[in-house]
Amino acid sequence: MRSMFLNKAMIFAKKQPILSILTLIFAWLAVAYLAKGFYTLAFDSSPSGARDLLERWQEQQYIYLGIYPYRMNPADINAELGRIRSGGYPPWAFLTGFFMFPPISSTLTRFYHVFLNLISLGILSRFAYQLGLPFGRMAAYFFVFTSLAISSNCTTLNNGQYGLIVNALLIIVYWLLQANKNYLAGVFMGIALVKPNISAPYLLSLVIKRKFKTVLLAFVYIISATFAIAHTTRLNFEKVIGSFLNQIKYVADDGVSSINIIMKFGISTEITLVLLTTIGLVLGIVIFQKLQHTSLLTLFACAAVIGRVFTYHRPYDDLMLVFLLLALLTLAFSYPSRLNIIIVSLVGLTLWLPLSIQNLASPYWSIFQNTIWLIALVYLLVNSWERENNADD
Repeated sequence: MRSMFLNKAMIFAKKQPILSILTLIFAWLAVAYLAKGFYTLAFDSSPSGARDLLERWQEQQYIYLGIYPYRMNPADINAELGRIRSGGYPPWAFLTGFFMFPPISSTLTRFYHVFLNLISLGILSRFAYQLGLPFGRMAAYFFVFTSLAISSNCTTLNNGQYGLIVNALLIIVYWLLQANKNYLAGVFMGIALVKPNISAPYLLSLVIKRKFKTVLLAFVYIISATFAIAHTTRLNFEKVIGSFLNQIKYVADDGVSSINIIMKFGISTEITLVLLTTIGLVLGIVIFQKLQHTSLLTLFACAAVIGRVFTYHRPYDDLMLVFLLLALLTLAFSYPSRLNIIIVSLVGLTLWLPLSIQNLASPYWSIFQNTIWLIALVYLLVNSWERENNADD
């Protein structure tokens, strides 16, 4: 064992100059992406600047008025706020919204979200640094900047989306589970479900790890939050849930996941959603059942791929694949080989390229991304199973 680590240390020492150069390149790319994203989030007054953030702010203002934004009568429309033309968020998200959108102006909200996203990036950086540190300080910086250089970090900030915040919440869940603080992890998991198309698949990994207390607390949170919002808006629970289910189609028609690939063949939105949800759930259970003893990072990587490929998403949600990227980086640094490097490089290519370049290859780029992510997931799982079998032997 000692000789194996010495051999790895020698390999990293020989490649240190290359690693340093690559780290500087990714640091420059990360600064460019994040500077553009934060500028747009804070200052861009065009119709596309922080558009989603301002829509969420508008919805939350109606909650403060005691009106459910997705179930409004013409008489409920506030002259200053205007008509709600957005939708798709679950009712429990509006309880989290009291923290995400305090009763301040839309302008101040933009700066508040600059603050929240900076904290979230700090959490991601610490997480990546911790994963890379066993391979040396330069490797740790490499892990950090390859994570920050994901182009959808910029796209998320441009739109004022929640992705970076949700990733940070999931990392906190990861840390709390590692510290065996299961109840507190459940509360943060419930908060992370503010955007369930990103965070819901991670519940499967918690079930496989037998973190039932965590899952229970997450469900207690979202059920309690839904009742609280129903009470605040003077609607019964069934109407609030019914409104949410009606909103699902709203968000499914224009994403870039496999949902939209299948819909191009003339299959209805409803059938596609049921089909892919079933496939994703079955695939998740089968995969996770075989990974009961694997690392939590690998399970998070599986959840990220299953969630991204089999549920509704737009390009700004690609950042959820950071767990796959970090798991593959950990594999490549733990067991240096040409194939490991090729796999992580291909995944990185799907995440680091600017959205403007990705759009040039649309719609084929989406098919390429999904294919690479699934291949990388299979590769990661095969390696994990082989290591488990070798350990058993």
